[in-house]
Amino acid sequence: MKHISHNFTLILSVLGTAATAPAATLLNLSTRTAAWTVSVPSVGITNTTAAEVNFPWGGNNIGVTSNGGGDGTWVGGVNNSVAQAAFDGFWTAQTTFNLPTEATTIKLDFNGFEADDRAVMYLNGTEIGSTRKDFANGFMVFSYQGARIANTFLAGESQSGTAFGPFIPGGVNTLQVIMNNIDRSNPESLQGLVPNNGTFFQNTVQVSYDLIPEPSSLLLVGSAGIALSLRRVRKKP
Repeated sequence: MKHISHNFTLILSVLGTAATAPAATLLNLSTRTAAWTVSVPSVGITNTTAAEVNFPWGGNNIGVTSNGGGDGTWVGGVNNSVAQAAFDGFWTAQTTFNLPTEATTIKLDFNGFEADDRAVMYLNGTEIGSTRKDFANGFMVFSYQGARIANTFLAGESQSGTAFGPFIPGGVNTLQVIMNNIDRSNPESLQGLVPNNGTFFQNTVQVSYDLIPEPSSLLLVGSAGIALSLRRVRKKP
């Protein structure tokens, strides 16, 4: 009886081990790390690899031109003069990521979310954060040639936060940032790229999740443990 009790304890231990979820999985979606693309409707640019915008003080900014300003090289190989004349100040950036069906306890953390001039971030179509260069309260244009809509931005130029959804386990998830370049002399108007007025943003983003062990995996491991334990029981005198 002592041997049987010992082996049933071992069986429960094996099943408990099988049910333990692995360590959390981390996805780095930060700008200049993940595959961010940009779209500029007024210029005819769609889902083109974002430009890395470098400054002496560092950062991981991305934008639509090589230096974030009008005298930089535009993404997508478009003619600089044509793009400069057509740009109306509205653009978007986006990246996608996949989640396994069995993903659980999913969350998205972001920090250092900064923009020139105004930005609103969406996870699968739901707003999860915003930032601005200045002018805390003002308008935001949320779609190409859309209406100006009053918007209150979070105080401070560098934002951080955590979002617990909405996520799509077993599917493609989209993280999008809507950008507005505004006229500093008239904060209620969008503006193209002019001298001393650029447009770019940066964000450090990480998605983490755990995995729920599949029932079939638990059954396989558990059955193997039971079989091994019972075999040991039979061998005992």
